[in-house]
Amino acid sequence: MRLKKLKIFGFKSFADKLSLDFDSEVVGIVGPNGCGKSNIVDAFRWVMGEQSAKSMRGEKMHDVLFAGTDKRGPLNLAEVSVTLTDVGEMLPVEYDEVTITRRLHRSGESEYLLNGDPVRLKDLHALFMGSGIGKNAFSIFEQGKLDQVIHLSPVDRRSIFDESAGIGRFLQRKKEAVRKLEQVAANYERLKDIYGEVEKQSRVLKRQASQAKNYQNNRERLESLGKTILRARWNLAIDGNSERYRTIVAEIEGVQKSIADLETSLEEQKASLAEKEKEAHLIQELSYKAKGEYQLKAAEQKRHLEKMDDAEEKEKREQAELELLARRHWTNLQGIKEKEGKLQEHQKEKEQLEKIVDEKRAAHESSEEEENRFRNEQRTAQREHLVSVQEENRLSTHLQEKKLRFENNQERFIRVQDELKEKKSLLKALEKEKGERREKVSVISEAIDKFQKDQRIIECKSEKIKCQINEQEEEMETLLHEIAELQAREKSLIRLREEFEGFSSGAKELLKESQKAKSPLHGKIQGLFESLAVKEGQDALALRNYAQTLVVKSQADLMLVIEFAKKKKWDDFSILCLEQLESATCQSHFLKELHRADTLIKAIRHVEKKPGGGATSKDGYFIDNKNVIFQANLEKSEGNTFLREAELKESAKTIRAVRAKRDRLESTLKKLTTDRDGLQLQATTLEKERRKTEMGLIEENFALQRIIADLEKERESLSQLTKEREERKGLGDGVAREIKTLEKDDQKARERRSLLHSRVQEVEHRVEEQLILLKKASADRQESETTLQKMLSRWHGIRQEIKIFEVQDREIQEQEAKLSKARKESHTLLKNGVSMAKELASTEKAQLVKAKELEVTSSRFEKEVVQEKSRKEALEKSVFEKQKLIAGLEQQRRFSEVERAEKASERRAIEADLKERYNLSIEELPSTQDNNLEEMQERVRRLRYEIEKAGAVNMTSIDEYQEQEERAQNLSKQLADLAGAKKDFEKIISKLDSESRKLFKETFAKIRKKFQKNFQILFDGGEADLKFTDSHDVLEAGIEIVAKPPGKQMRSISLLSGGEKCLTALGLLFSIFEVKPAPFCILDEVDAPLDDSNIDRFTKIVKQFVDKTQFIIVTHNKKTMSMADILFGVSMEEKGVSKLISLEFERKKEKVPA
Repeated sequence: MRLKKLKIFGFKSFADKLSLDFDSEVVGIVGPNGCGKSNIVDAFRWVMGEQSAKSMRGEKMHDVLFAGTDKRGPLNLAEVSVTLTDVGEMLPVEYDEVTITRRLHRSGESEYLLNGDPVRLKDLHALFMGSGIGKNAFSIFEQGKLDQVIHLSPVDRRSIFDESAGIGRFLQRKKEAVRKLEQVAANYERLKDIYGEVEKQSRVLKRQASQAKNYQNNRERLESLGKTILRARWNLAIDGNSERYRTIVAEIEGVQKSIADLETSLEEQKASLAEKEKEAHLIQELSYKAKGEYQLKAAEQKRHLEKMDDAEEKEKREQAELELLARRHWTNLQGIKEKEGKLQEHQKEKEQLEKIVDEKRAAHESSEEEENRFRNEQRTAQREHLVSVQEENRLSTHLQEKKLRFENNQERFIRVQDELKEKKSLLKALEKEKGERREKVSVISEAIDKFQKDQRIIECKSEKIKCQINEQEEEMETLLHEIAELQAREKSLIRLREEFEGFSSGAKELLKESQKAKSPLHGKIQGLFESLAVKEGQDALALRNYAQTLVVKSQADLMLVIEFAKKKKWDDFSILCLEQLESATCQSHFLKELHRADTLIKAIRHVEKKPGGGATSKDGYFIDNKNVIFQANLEKSEGNTFLREAELKESAKTIRAVRAKRDRLESTLKKLTTDRDGLQLQATTLEKERRKTEMGLIEENFALQRIIADLEKERESLSQLTKEREERKGLGDGVAREIKTLEKDDQKARERRSLLHSRVQEVEHRVEEQLILLKKASADRQESETTLQKMLSRWHGIRQEIKIFEVQDREIQEQEAKLSKARKESHTLLKNGVSMAKELASTEKAQLVKAKELEVTSSRFEKEVVQEKSRKEALEKSVFEKQKLIAGLEQQRRFSEVERAEKASERRAIEADLKERYNLSIEELPSTQDNNLEEMQERVRRLRYEIEKAGAVNMTSIDEYQEQEERAQNLSKQLADLAGAKKDFEKIISKLDSESRKLFKETFAKIRKKFQKNFQILFDGGEADLKFTDSHDVLEAGIEIVAKPPGKQMRSISLLSGGEKCLTALGLLFSIFEVKPAPFCILDEVDAPLDDSNIDRFTKIVKQFVDKTQFIIVTHNKKTMSMADILFGVSMEEKGVSKLISLEFERKKEKVPA
């Protein structure tokens, strides 16, 4: 690969388009200091993608745009293009020649182009990576920066070796892989936390979903049973007695058929009547039409007679008009003859006047020619006078300008002196303000540190409160679950009590009967558990034999109940009358001698000491007065009414306690939430204040930088003002001398103008005299032309009158022809009118006969219509009789429909209930033969009990559990994918490290060997070496340079002289070129520190690499210039604008044929 061409436009000092062709192995760029040589090197780095303005020797990137000069304005575009040829496989592109272009607009827009196609900066960096060229490549060494290779730290120095080893692309890929690995690791940990939380929720939802499915199945069975019951009720509501209804309907249909037949006949009769009426109407219309035609013929006969009278009158008028036109024609002919005589007389007078006018015109034209000649002399004199005036004005203006310039210069000189004083004062003020701004920046920085500290404290408090809220929410969830279970248990016990669970069948029937308002037993019976307030399970255990016992208040109630039970044949019940008790209460009657012990052993000992009494233990044992021991589970209260009532009371107490605890938790949660929100508000406020303060810091920093920039600007301005003051002083003296010269020239111009003015006045006087003569000739010519025009006007007037007479005569002749033709037509019309009048009289008589015949026919048709109407009325009467009969039958059918409606109403009610409850029609239900409603209703009650027993059920838990399971599976899969991705990235990083180490070690060893050799060549001996700093990894180790020139023992390379440092850096540079040849190398005044002997060594080693590398050398040294094949000279013929000249040596041409 080789550098072919560089194009520059608008970049730094290159205001004009510039092209450098690099057709040789060694190209030199020379020129005086400050002419823009190094700007060419900057252009190379800039087009390769350099982003640092400081590297381009500027403060901001806009500094690379041509800023303008005293004579040129600034440019809005900077563009640099570099063309590389013979690319081959050096760059990953398909082209053999590549042109890179970079553009920067003053608006800030930047463009990168590759062979004319837009690309990104990232694409350029990737393109040049590992190629030895680019913005940071080891192939470009700028002015004064070669020895930086020596002064760089070991770690910074290794970037050159990374590029030369070609591992830059590996390191870039590793950097991207590490960044992605960190992202994957962070995502993995975050996803792992989410997965744990989802699993926890999934376990809870699984238990709830199981309960919900059981509840759902019971609800579905209950719904199915409800549909079956409705179908059975609908079957029982079907009407079986509909024969009478069908008979009535059949009779109605028979009568309706007779009515239909009669109505058909009636319709036919109506149609016949309509036809008759239509015919009668038609005959009547024909009669009216015949009468109308008769009247029309009579009117036409009358109009025809009137027309004949008009035609006769018209013929008389036309004859009179023809006679009048003949008289007018003779009058016109006499007028034409008279006018033609006058026209001949005026013709002779016209010819005489035209001759006089021609003579006057010739005299006038002669005067005009003389006047024009004098005018030309006047214009010539005026032009010469004008030129003299202009010259005088020009000199006067120039003089005034010089005087004004002198005055302005003097004023500016005074202002500059004043401005110099102001600038010095302003500089002091800016220095003071800079100090104040620095203090403000320090204060604001401390305030920001304090804000950050306060934010960390608030974050700790917020995290602590968040943990407390989570604990409280978990406890609240437990309490809510506990309340739901207690409420469900309470509902279940209440339902058992309402259904009299635990009572015998006879006792149940009696209790149900006592609840009926119309029953004689209403309010007279209750269970014994209602009279005994049992609070402990031990008491309930002692009373278990009386759990089904009923209670009445009086002896009369007792007998009433027993008699009612016998009547209903209800048995299997026990009952107690409170009047028969000796004790005051049931409590003392049943539990008076009961002993409550802690254990069974203690209960047995008590019974042994006091026989005949009962005893209970807390572990569920009861010893009756017969010493029989009973055991029961105190926790199972469904079958024991006393235990159930005790549990209900205890449950209500427990629910109240748990709810109170829940309320306390809610209050605590509310307080914690308020505290958390308050802390969040404080954090938000602090963040806003911190950001506001940071913005203030940015503003203060910006203001500080602006003040520093202003200081630099004012210092520069002060220097320029001082320089301007001196320039103004010299300018004033020069302008004063020019003013004296101009005053002399102005006096001469005034004298010449005065002479020319006199000549102009003389010529103007002669022009005025000639104008008087011209005006007199013009007046004579105008007078003769006016007389001629009057004569012509009269002559043309007579010609026009003759034409008018001729036109009128033609019109008279045309009117006579039209009247003759019209007179003939009128005569013909009178002839034909007589025959037509006879014809019309005959037609009128025929129409009168036809009208009388049609009138007779119309009377006959009207009689037939009357007969048809009579027959129609008879049929309508028959139809009315039949309709009266059908009304009676309809009444019978309605009575029958009422009976059917009652059954249908019941079915509709069932269907409506079915539609409302299940949104189904009766046809959609399966048919059933099972009509045992009592059994089905009993199954419904059992299912309802199961549903109520389940308590509060979270029905959404089924879908939520499914969603959570799917989410857990997805998260598990994502975790596996992330784990795999981590391993993949770790393998990639390991592989990149391995390849980079191997390649770097090999390259480093080669460069080290070459460096030792080149150092001895450049220094004629000595020792040099490259070493790794202490590190376990060569990819992280720094690189130390050891250099000992002959006869010196240096402990550090920083102790070398400037020339020694330069040669050492060159030795390292060329060592790298030997191992990793760069396509081209740009050296910007790197030979400046070298003496003549070292220059020889430098040129010698450069020549060794010419076959491998193309060199572009910026230099002032003649020896370095001498080895260049082409020299480009950079100069500034125009201040601030770089120009280029090139010189190609003859030996270059000699090399080409070889």
